[in-house]
This record gives sequence, structure tokens and C-alpha cells, in this order.
Amino acid sequence: MDSVLSSEHVYLPTTVTRSAKILVAGHFGAGKTTLVGSVSEITPMRTEEPITQASVGIDDLKSLPAKTETTVAFDFGRRTLSPHLALYIFGTPGQNRFTPFWEHLFRGALGALILVDTRRLEDSDEVLGLLEERGLPFAVAVNEFDGAPRYPLGEIRQGARSRGRRGSHGLRRAGSSVLDPRPDCPRRLPPPIPPPGAPHVNTLPSSPPPGCPAHAEQYRFPMYTPQFAANPYAVYTQMRERCGSLVPVYLDPDVPATLVIGYHTAVRILHDPERFPADPRVWQQTIPARCPLLPMLEHRPNALRSTGAAHARYRAVNVDAIANVRQHAVHSTVQQVALPLINQICVTGRTDLLTQYAHPLAFQVLNAILGCPPEIGQRVAAGMAAVFEGVNADEGNVMLAEALTELIDLKSRHPGRDITTSLLMHPARLDGTEMMHQLVTLYGAGIEPQSNLIANTLRLILSDDRYSGDVLRGSLSVRDALDELLFIDPPSANYCLSYPPRPVEVDGVVLPAHQPVVISMAACNNDPAIASDYLAGNRSHLTWSAGPHACPAQSLAYLIAQAAIEQILDALPEMELAIPVEQLTYRPGPFHRALTGLPVLFPPTPPLSLT
Repeated sequence: MDSVLSSEHVYLPTTVTRSAKILVAGHFGAGKTTLVGSVSEITPMRTEEPITQASVGIDDLKSLPAKTETTVAFDFGRRTLSPHLALYIFGTPGQNRFTPFWEHLFRGALGALILVDTRRLEDSDEVLGLLEERGLPFAVAVNEFDGAPRYPLGEIRQGARSRGRRGSHGLRRAGSSVLDPRPDCPRRLPPPIPPPGAPHVNTLPSSPPPGCPAHAEQYRFPMYTPQFAANPYAVYTQMRERCGSLVPVYLDPDVPATLVIGYHTAVRILHDPERFPADPRVWQQTIPARCPLLPMLEHRPNALRSTGAAHARYRAVNVDAIANVRQHAVHSTVQQVALPLINQICVTGRTDLLTQYAHPLAFQVLNAILGCPPEIGQRVAAGMAAVFEGVNADEGNVMLAEALTELIDLKSRHPGRDITTSLLMHPARLDGTEMMHQLVTLYGAGIEPQSNLIANTLRLILSDDRYSGDVLRGSLSVRDALDELLFIDPPSANYCLSYPPRPVEVDGVVLPAHQPVVISMAACNNDPAIASDYLAGNRSHLTWSAGPHACPAQSLAYLIAQAAIEQILDALPEMELAIPVEQLTYRPGPFHRALTGLPVLFPPTPPLSLT
């Protein structure tokens, strides 16, 4: 059938900048083609062909005597959801013989809508199981054909869960019982086996719903220990085996949280700011003032810790200010900053690339972009380090506030071509407090994560045979190494916090209200459900976050890191690690993937000059 909506506007509005893809799946004859045509705003593309005698004995038509055509590839439609977002809808073929083709349709899909015909419930088992195996989020819709049996919504929901997990017939006729005696009891986080050497800590979970057994004890993985920092990926594997996509953790002994390690689950949460807002004000009232994480996680009037209209206002200010940065000038700034740093170390034959190159370079380049003099920047860096490390965090917060207030006063009196001046002159008219907290966000993202990105990528290049020779010979680029590092071992490993205002069920797990939900970019990027051998140029990772809180400065971060790495590799082409890569150590902390140092050796060379 043709689309019931107007097909007059075939082309996308010029305002659309983002798109999403979903599948409409279901068994043979469930109504997928009709559904795609009904919701599409354009005339859908269809691949229906007449059913011939060749399908006898292959396609079961006994319940569909009037069906004369079938989809042999896929249906395609489109729906513009907002001035900036378009949804692409792909309808799958229903017969089993087309299942191998689904692998192509899965790619890039955020989720699926499964259409179920209650006359043939058992036919949906394979579809539900296939989506479960792929880890693709899905919802179930019921197509109520004339004369088909009707079921209560609770039984339909529970039956879909039973089918996806066990492939069994989980529905009965209305009025009879369901196989699960507690159909409304959501699954809670199972208690995992503690990682080796970790103390066993028990907590009381939130109250279970009526009829659901209370779990009096629940192990939480501690993420603040040296053991976790030493090998987080082994812990992520244990988490995945025991807990699935949602894991109970401790960010600090006083801070319980849920860590999201499933890629598709994380994408849904990042795109759902209504159920997962970033405002922590209710949560922080429950946290002891002594908690070292509080200065880093507490509410600030900036885009990172706000939601709704406040978030939109702050984000627009930052996006506009960053857009004013001249990227060719930034590249020149990196060169000018890198040269004296290289000249200080090139004559020595050995250095620590983290403390002597990556960190001071990131700090000085950011100061230049923000228009911050070195003497003020030194105090900003010291305050940010205390906040990130959680050591003397309160004192660090005070130092940071004083230094940034001085910077704002300076740029008010002496404006320049820099981000701080752009923030001050923006039509949103930020006040002094708001200005300070925008700068906190920029410094927080521009020093520690940026220096870790540079150092960790250099570690990859110097320790991996694929890069240690090929980058210098030119067959692999520094950008390739950055792409791989951002995917497999991101410097901001666990972040993007949100705080559900009420209990919310995700993947059958009840997440408590006002408790942090943390996205593990590191674990999500390495989720087996999205495993790929092609990482060069692959930007589908979550390292920059996604949704309304996606990083607006990622192009700048790429530019600075790439230029910094190319400068040091060109200057010291025979550089190598001073110790085996297995002996490198990482600083403890729940959020970052940060080396304690990156010692290297190289033949001493005379100082360079800028040409």
C-alpha cells in the first residue's frame, strides 16, 4: 500500500543534521511492509514479489491464505522527527531463508520494532532470539488482525522476554496464567563473582517491587583501586560475563553507581535525557562533604551538569565559541609550543613523554586558545589536577575559582581573539559565575584528557609493531593510530554521568532514582556485539559521547593531538620505549585511563629551529 502520509516533500529539510536507523522486524506475514508504508513520510521503497509455486513447502501459508506477495529484500521509509533529526526505517524480510541478509540490515541500527501476529505467536521465537543474540535493543508491537486472539499487555511483555531469552512459548490465552509466576518482577542486577583480590562489599539494593524477592546482598565492583587501574579490561570482561550490560560499581567507597558497558544500551541512554538527565543536585545532597569525587561531579551551571533549557543555552554558547577558533592558527600554535619542549629533551637521549611533552603541550595550547596568560594558567592547572585526582580537591576547587575569576576580569578589560572573549561577548550574556563554570568544563576536557590522548597514542605507536614502523614509513597515519586508540583504549574511559529522577527499567534491570549512571566508553567500544577489525577511520566509538551531550570540541582535540604526535615523531624518529610496555603503570581512578609516565630513549640530537 502507498504511504498514508504526504509524499510531497521527498527531500530532507536542509536543517536536518543527524539521522538514526531502526529495523521493523517480525515473522512472515506479520504486517511489516504495511507498517513501514503507514509511518513513512515518503513513498516507501518496496521489494515485494508474487508468491509462486516455488515457495510451496518452504513458506507456511496455511494461516495466510490471502497473501499473494512477499518481501524479498527489504522495505525502506523515512520519517523526519524534528527539524534536525531524520529516522530511516528498514523493514526486514520475514522468511527464514532470508535471515543471512539481516546481517547487512543490522549494521548501524539503533534498535528494532518487532511486529507480532497473535495468531502465530510461536513464529516470533526465532526473530526475538536473533535480536537477543545480536544485542540489538527492541520493542514489541502487536498487530491485531481481525479474529486474532487478544492478550493483556502484561502477558505480551512477559511473553516477549521469555521468547527472547528461552525461545519458548511464554503467552497463554487471556484469563489463564503465564509461565513466569511473577510477570511484573523486573530482573535485578545479579551478584557477580568478585575480581581477584578485591574486598567483598555488600550493599542493600533499593526496595523491590511487590511480589519480587528482595536481594539483601549485592557485590559492587570497586573502580577506584590500583587493581582496577592496572587491568580494567579484564574487569570489564568479568562484569560482562556476570552482569550483562549494567553493572553495580563503586566509584568511591561512598559513591555507588551503575556502570553501562553495553554499546547499544549506552547509545539509548545517551539519547534519552528525559529519563537520564545530567543534573546531579538531588544526588549530591546524599554524598558526604569529604567525598573526593564531589568537586568533580557536583552541579555546576554549565552544559555538562545541566539539562533541559539550561543545557541548551550553555551548549549553544560553547558551540559558538569553539566554532570561532581558527583551526589553522591552532596548528601553528601546536608547532610553536612543541618546538621548545622538544629542544629541552632532544639533547638528553631520554625523557618522560607524558610529563615533559604531552601534559605541558596540552596545557600551553589550551591556554593560548582560551587567551589565558601562563601565570594564571599555572594555578588553573594545579587546581584542575587536584580536582581530577581527588587529592585536596576542595583546595583545588578554591584555587581554580580564584584563577578563573582573574582570567574573566582580564578578558573583560582586554578582549582578544580567543574562546574566553567569545564566551563573554555571546548574546546569551553569561554572568560571572556562569562564565567561570564554562571555563571549568573547557579546562577539564582540554588538559587531562588531551594529554592522556597524546601520551596513550604515542604508547600505542611505540609498542605496536603495526604502528612503530608503519607510521614512520607512511603506510599508516597518526590519524589511524588516534582512531584505534579512541576505540580500544580511550583516555576518558568512564564518564558521561546521568541521574535518573525516578526508578527506571533498562534491559530488565531497575536502576534506582538519583544514583549515578556512568557510561563506560572503554567497555562499550570493546563490546563484542560491535566487534570490528576495521578501526582506522571508524568513528562509531562513544569516546566523544553521543546525543545532546556529545563533545563539541572533538575536531579541535583531534587536531591538537595529531599535530603534537607528528611533531615529536618527526623530531625523534628513532625513539623507543625505555621499558617493556607491560611495565607501564596507570594512575588509579574511576574515570580516566592515565599513564603514570611514558619513559622513552632516543639518540641525542641537536636542538631544532622553526622553519
